[in-house]
Amino acid sequence: MDKFNAWQAISLKDFIDGDQDDEEVQRKALQAYEDAATDGLVDLALSCLTKTRPDLLELDEDGDRKGESVLDMLTVYKIIEICGGIKLNDPKMMEAVAKATETL
Repeated sequence: MDKFNAWQAISLKDFIDGDQDDEEVQRKALQAYEDAATDGLVDLALSCLTKTRPDLLELDEDGDRKGESVLDMLTVYKIIEICGGIKLNDPKMMEAVAKATETL
């Protein structure tokens, strides 16, 4: 199962089993969604570095890409800003996203 659909499976399974209350299910689903989003941003940043740092795409002894353990989120945001021109940690953009999600 891919990571994006993992939160849907957690949510659906918990509702069917009745093992968790609604708040716990929402917390698990949100965490799974955030993890998938973070993984997507790291994937994007690493793809930007394929020509300049191919060593970061090599697998370590755990089977993870080496770049996943050395990049923090601020560095990921900066790589995406430089390569793609998208400033993900811009305060104005974050405020706009917060306003947009309030209405959901």
